[in-house]
Amino acid sequence: MPRSSQTYSLRDALLEQARRELLRRRQEAQTLLGFPDWLREIKRVMGLDYYALYQQRPMAAEGGLYKKTWFRYISFDELRELEFEYILQAWDTASSELGDWSVCVTGGVHGSEVSILDVFRGRLETPDLLRAVKDQAAKWGPRAILVEDAASGIAIQQMLRRETKLPILPVPPYKGGKLSHAQANTPYIEGGRVFFAPGPWLTEFEHELLAFPAGTHDDQVDALNILLTRIFQQAVKRATSSDGSGHVSTPLPTTPALARAGRARQL
Repeated sequence: MPRSSQTYSLRDALLEQARRELLRRRQEAQTLLGFPDWLREIKRVMGLDYYALYQQRPMAAEGGLYKKTWFRYISFDELRELEFEYILQAWDTASSELGDWSVCVTGGVHGSEVSILDVFRGRLETPDLLRAVKDQAAKWGPRAILVEDAASGIAIQQMLRRETKLPILPVPPYKGGKLSHAQANTPYIEGGRVFFAPGPWLTEFEHELLAFPAGTHDDQVDALNILLTRIFQQAVKRATSSDGSGHVSTPLPTTPALARAGRARQL
């Protein structure tokens, strides 16, 4: 007897579940065993093609919700000429018991545009996560640090407020869910108002965006959308205010990471 479409759907779902579990275990093994320098260099040079060749994770050139043709880039030389109105960080914190990633996305606002300056990503126990929040804040000097009011994020907020003077701002979870949140911000990316700076984080970041919503992980997507929602909501409020002002321009902070990257570019 021919099999029903329901049978095939169940089979496909089980196969997809097995595939994701395999990828998760492979990534855990890489984390534990380390990432060889020669393979890291190949990943940097090949960009997104690395995933198809070395990890058997090809994807459509155009991506899923996000399209590769939407992505805009800004060089270190261009960054140094900019004066940012402010710098903002957004954290998507995760439970280490579940093996998820905690992610911090740093963005610099200039006019009606934002440049993604850095993305930090790690599987961290609570003490290490607190240290990472402090380190990222010291690195970039953000005006505010957004932490989602969900799961581990609430506990992290409370500890940071108690132990530091960092400008922690709680952010309520987006009511429509992850996909709706991403869809609400895609016009800004498609419209060329979001730029990606160079960095070792960029290849993995782009890969996750292009795989969304069918990818194995979406932590970087979540943190990005927390950041973009805050930035562009503030832009709308400012544009509709009586004077349209409200921010003092500040230059991009000279950080060790940016300085090293600038010297590497000159070489």
